[in-house]
Amino acid sequence: MEAATWCLDASKIEELKKVFMERAENAARRQAEEDANKSKLPRRTKVVRVKQEYIDYLLANPPKPYRGMSQELIGMAQPPKLREDLRALMARVSASHQKRYDQQLDFLEQYRLKGYAEEEIEIRDDEDTIAVTGN
Repeated sequence: MEAATWCLDASKIEELKKVFMERAENAARRQAEEDANKSKLPRRTKVVRVKQEYIDYLLANPPKPYRGMSQELIGMAQPPKLREDLRALMARVSASHQKRYDQQLDFLEQYRLKGYAEEEIEIRDDEDTIAVTGN
């Protein structure tokens, strides 16, 4: 059985560059907006139970660590600026996935020990909305 190989022509590479740059810019913009909004609103935290449906889902579909994009593939990106931007983006994505993975494992461990799981949520005092701190 032959190993699958693939090749990207110049137009496909340019298309991928554009997609990655747009995603990186959008992520940076969203993060800046979230940071600006967070600093304006007073908050408090509250501990709530995780829904049993979510626990059942995690039990049926155990969390898996995020593998990310291979360094070899990232290293093929040209020009070097795109490569560095892609590395930075993948580091943020990986950190976000790792945080979620750790939270899911924590929920399962709490469930194993106590029969239920809890999480801390953030409540903004000037609104009736709740923001989950784990995201």
